[in-house]
Amino acid sequence: EFMGATAVTFTGGYRIAGLPPGSYKIAAIPARPPFATTYFPSAPSFNDANTATVTLNSGDVQDADIQLTKATGVLQGTITDSLGNPLNGILVIVYDETGHAAGAAMSGFYGVSGIPSPNPGVYTVNNLHPGNYYVRTFALFGILAGLADMDETAMNPMQGGGLPDFRSIMESIQVYRDEWYDDVPVPLPKFNVEDLLHFFEKLRYEVFALMPFFQLPPSGATLVNVPDGGAATGIDFQLNEFSVESLPITEVEEEETVTPTGFGLLQSYPNPVSRTQIGQGVSISFQVPQPTQVQIAIYNLLGQKVVTLFQGVVESGIHHVVWNGLDERGQQVPAGIYFYALEANNGEKSMKKLVILR
Repeated sequence: EFMGATAVTFTGGYRIAGLPPGSYKIAAIPARPPFATTYFPSAPSFNDANTATVTLNSGDVQDADIQLTKATGVLQGTITDSLGNPLNGILVIVYDETGHAAGAAMSGFYGVSGIPSPNPGVYTVNNLHPGNYYVRTFALFGILAGLADMDETAMNPMQGGGLPDFRSIMESIQVYRDEWYDDVPVPLPKFNVEDLLHFFEKLRYEVFALMPFFQLPPSGATLVNVPDGGAATGIDFQLNEFSVESLPITEVEEEETVTPTGFGLLQSYPNPVSRTQIGQGVSISFQVPQPTQVQIAIYNLLGQKVVTLFQGVVESGIHHVVWNGLDERGQQVPAGIYFYALEANNGEKSMKKLVILR
């Protein structure tokens, strides 16, 4: 399972925050030749005998230095539309046989640098270790920048905005149906309200977390062999346009018409949230099917209560509370993983995770 990603933010350094306790494998995917995808501490693939795991306990901070390996293998092809016209700005991701990303490139550009190449529609994934790879397109990459530039106030219900009109946005952008090589369609994503809120928050705070770094290839996907120091060419894709009307988006119902059928927490917004923004408040929503005595509280990873946000009787329906990142003493809490919990006097409980970024 993919758990998180980040870019190098200081000379040779990286930091992935907000990971729950567990064991992890870490990969560096360089965008600079001659370096190849490398697993901690210095292994060429996910299943290589030299790949090590990092085990994190609650509150741990661990060093995981990676010495990059080098490789010279190349995988290349052309992306066109249904009429054979070259398409630029389509991300192509190469996966090893275990479904883990091993490299990427954008059509019409040098690698993922954003520097246009003189060859429209052509992508070139460099610095691959010899072996067999699956290949797929990720056309969504081409529209992330445009969505990321959207006005934040318009997307934040706590500042007078609301959920963006996803269909209107997509209707202004040409969208293509992704494929695995060779000619295996990638299923369209299914969206509901919570997915969309999470999508736009990830877009602003953790763009890399949107990338499909781990995918199990479907039946019918074709392996491509990259020889040692050689090239696999002609790995072409012809992508079909599709209408935004075909996106399976679950429409939003007005809250006045919703009759809750269960007890529980809904989404929190924004989540994750940065320390600099949490002072504006995180909205936490919950529902009860009948008048109920409830408590909403925040807990840390050790299970210690940080603050009680509400305690009292609420009517049947959907309700909202706001946390501004302060504890019971009025002090701002540090970055990390927290849990917001809904508890009823009849013993029912519901809990979800909230991440505060540095």
